[in-house]
Order: sequence, then structure tokens, then C-alpha cells
Amino acid sequence: MERTALAIAVLAAAPAWGFPGVATGEEPEVRIKLPFRAGNSHKCIQGNGGDQSHHENGVNEFAVDFRMSPGTRVCAAAAGRVIALVQDTPPDAPWSDFGEFRNYIWIDHGVGLYTVYGNIRNDSATVRVGQLVNAGQVIALSGEAEMHQDPHLHFAVTDSGRRSVPLSFLDSGIPKKDKGVPMAGQTCGSDNDGTGTQWFTEDSMLRADTFGEKITITSPIPASALRWNQEYTVEGTVQDDDARKVCIFFTRPPGTHAIAHRMVPIQSGRRFTLTFKLADFAATLLQEQGYRFAIAPVAKDQSFASDVTVDFAILDREPFTSLAMNLPFRSGQTCKFRRVATPAGEGTASVLLFDMPKETHVLASAQGRVVAIGADMELPFDALGRSRKTSYVTLDHGYGMHTTYFGLLAKSIKVKLGDVVNAGDRLAASHKSDLARELHLGFALSDHAFVTQPASFVEWETDPGDAGDARSANDGGGSHLFLEESRLPPDDFAANALTLANEPPASIYHVATDYVVEGTSTAEEVAFLVRQRGKDRNVVAAKAAVEENGRFRMTVRLDDVKLPKGDALDYAITALKSPRDFKAETWRRLVAKR
Repeated sequence: MERTALAIAVLAAAPAWGFPGVATGEEPEVRIKLPFRAGNSHKCIQGNGGDQSHHENGVNEFAVDFRMSPGTRVCAAAAGRVIALVQDTPPDAPWSDFGEFRNYIWIDHGVGLYTVYGNIRNDSATVRVGQLVNAGQVIALSGEAEMHQDPHLHFAVTDSGRRSVPLSFLDSGIPKKDKGVPMAGQTCGSDNDGTGTQWFTEDSMLRADTFGEKITITSPIPASALRWNQEYTVEGTVQDDDARKVCIFFTRPPGTHAIAHRMVPIQSGRRFTLTFKLADFAATLLQEQGYRFAIAPVAKDQSFASDVTVDFAILDREPFTSLAMNLPFRSGQTCKFRRVATPAGEGTASVLLFDMPKETHVLASAQGRVVAIGADMELPFDALGRSRKTSYVTLDHGYGMHTTYFGLLAKSIKVKLGDVVNAGDRLAASHKSDLARELHLGFALSDHAFVTQPASFVEWETDPGDAGDARSANDGGGSHLFLEESRLPPDDFAANALTLANEPPASIYHVATDYVVEGTSTAEEVAFLVRQRGKDRNVVAAKAAVEENGRFRMTVRLDDVKLPKGDALDYAITALKSPRDFKAETWRRLVAKR
């Protein structure tokens, strides 16, 4: 069983599968450490029951807001598992169902206790859904405020139903007379150095009343982490005389539309037994993470709904080997296509060429982040194999999968490095050159090392062969959703004489964020190198000694060094043959995001 230090003290015993709700005015029942680095102090600008936004029941009633300059490091208040992460909300998007903030991280600490960190900066998270974190670990950077004049971090402790519970911090930087509860106007000093008093030993279980008054859960069922191939049995009772069935359903935030469900009849005594396995919904749960579930009675018209949907992490799911994506042009448009064989490791895969009118809009096939823009991609344009160099855009879709769109009109490119785009968003226009009788948009699916993979689209229910007509249904829906950047596999830099033990980002590195790279090597030192693409001069962004047992741990922070000019950057993680031999065999593309 995984064990992680937990800096949290429970002062009142919780039931085996839930934490009791508490009323305003009762003594705080859970104590944690302040959600910022030890030695730092921040002013509380709104406390429990604050009249600005903490006066209503729900997730905010016992919340605390700390004034923070944008970009301040946010730390886990206790050890646990990350079960929800939103960090790409546009400024004009509706409020999240957490109330006053849009971007957030939610961590499960076991025994039915959770912490939520709201108002984090877009794209600043250093953790992933499903990941175990330690107390004091940096998880994100603070962002701009949404409802207050002062930028701040919103922090709360909740149960599985997102109901806030009273909290009390262990830190000595809060006056003892206040029993560890920050008051508005009070400056709080953090002791969050990672030490704690309890171990995180298991994920939280559902409360009996998690899903409201109509459903009572009577069996212990995980609330925040479900294993992909494990079969679960939920037992309970239904307090709805009109219902004849009960169902479990899955949705994506904000939880308004069910994308998969299973119904069972209600038995005598208004009891139900519902068995399910996530793998049974593989055709619908297409993303690796980012789902919620609920259990609800089913009405006579077969409808169902729940006021509470529970975020959960999916564990032990097999890595994705395909990508749900749409054709890269407007819905309803038809283009001829053909496949062109290209080298791909030990075998061959296909680049797709679409015959398109001049300056046709080129759309993203799935949601992702822009990790490369250039003008040196070779595009074949006739049966004789002749080619020309063209402009291109590459998107990272997570899970090590990338799409590249080439044959673009350079001046028409609408995106910038680091941008997150949705399926159906316009990337650019096809080239208007008449180098060939037929004008082509090139499209390739590849891994993070840009080795091409066989490509298919959701519009193609059957294999269309190597040539034919392709009609698009790219309306922005039905394709892969981008949850996180791709990560490096352990052997990615094997040619550089080392093996990775964790999973650093494959391409996106935020310059103001600390990244830890761990692994093994037979060399004495390892380094993180950065260079301008096509240049020989390397910048050493970080170095670390290899211990006697062959292990190394290196912290990389890109704003600690002067990076090469321009956006066309590469990086390498490599063993050093000698103290001044800063060379590497394998390089990867780097997006240094500011």
C-alpha cells in the first residue's frame, strides 16, 4: 500500500466511510498546515463566514482567502491524492461550481477530508490527477483574483460532497488565542515544511449521504479513486417512492450532462445493489482523467439527476495508444485525401494529404497545446515524390500524442507557442501556392519524439483505405479533451546514458516553476541542457551529482539561467562524460512558457 506523510491531525473520530458534517459554531475538527511555503507570511483577507463570499453554506462557508501576488508558489496543506485539476479556464468563462473561482486543485487526504486550492494561475499546476503529493509540496502558482480587488488564494477543507468543514492550522504563525483559525486582517506565517503527524494510507470512502436525501450508501465505496479494471458493488437504499430504478452515471465537469450510465431495479425494502467496472465504459470514458460520478434514483420517464457529482481519479488504466480526433477542416466540408508512407521506427506509418482549395481554414482536430511552430517542414506534393518546405503547427494532446498540420500559409497562423486550443479552433489557412496541380494540407499523428503513427478520425467508422473522400464533422465536440501535457517515458534519454525514474514534462516547462528530474545513471554527473534549435551552443539549466547507488535528483528552474533567444528551443537531459562536456545525442523540443 502506498504510504505518504500526512501533515494533518483529526481531532474527532470519523466514521469508517465518511467525515461528519459540522454546524457553524462547533469546534474545528480538522487541523492542517498553511498552503504556502514555510517561512512565508500572507495576510488573510477573508475568513470563515466572510460577508464577501463565505457567508453561504457549501464549499465556501469555512473557507479562507490569503492575499498573494500572482505567481506565488502554492503548497499542499497535507499529503494526499490529486483528484481534480482545472487550470485552463478562459477569463470570460462562467463561474465554476466551486463558487468564486474558476481554476482549482482538489486533493483527497483520506478519511473523507479534502482540500481545495482556488484561483490558481492558468497552466501552472505541477501535479497531475491521480498523483500522490506530500505536505509542503509545490502544486501550482497563485493567479489573479476573480471577485476581489486583491489577488488571493482561496483555500477550504471539504467533505466528498463539497460541503466545507471548519479548519484549524497547526502553524505557529497564527495566534493561539484564535485556535489556529485565521481572522480577516491577520498576517499568517507558515510552518509547512513537509513534516506531519499522520500517514495517508488509503483513499476516502463515500459518505452515507454524499448524494443527498434520496440516496443512502450502506457499503464502503471509494469516493475519489477508482481502479480501471476493478469491479465495485454499491449497496444502499432509495428514499423516493416514485422511483423504480437507481443508476450510477458519469459526467465531466461541471457535471450537467451524463455521458455514461448503468441502471438497476430497486429491490424490496427500497434497497439496491449496483455493480460496475470502469473498463465496461471504455467506449465512452475516452479521456485518461477528468470525470465525476453520482448515484441517483431514476424517474418514471427514465430521467435521472443529482445535485452532487463526485470527482475521482482513475487508477491503473492502460496508457492510451490512439487519439479520438476529427478531420482538420470545417464540419460539412469534403476533401479528397491520400496517404503517403514515411519512415516510422521499425515500420511505416502514414502522413495524410488533403486536397484543399486555396486558403481553406485549417482546424484543430482535438484539444491540445501548441508546442511547435515553424517553416521548415517538408511537404510532398506529387506522385514523383517532389516536395517543398512549408509552415506548420504542432499540438500536444497529452499521453505522448501530437498532431502536426503542415502546408500552411505562414501569415495566416493564428496561434502562439503555449496556447491551448479546442477542437474546431482555427489554426491557420492552407497554402495558396500553385507548386502543384492539387493543393495539399499535410497531417500527421506522432508520439512525443515526432515518430509518426497511423492516423484515423472519429468520422471514419470503417477504414477508408489509402485514398478517397473525407467529410468532416469537426464542430468542436466528440474528440479528445486535453487534460495535461505529455510526459517523458523512462527510456526517452537512454541514448544520453541515463534512465528517468519519474515523468518530467515532455515539452512544456514554465520558467518560474521548479521541476524535479529523478533517475539513474552510471556517470558522475547529469545535466539539463537547453539550446537554440539548429545551434551547437548549449546552456546548462541545471546539474546534479549521481550518488553512489547510481541515483540522481535534479531540480530545474528555467528562470534561474539566461535562455537562448527565440522560441525555437530544444532541451536534453543527459549524463556528462566529463565536467565540461555538455553534449547530448537525443534532444526534445522545449516550450519555455512565461
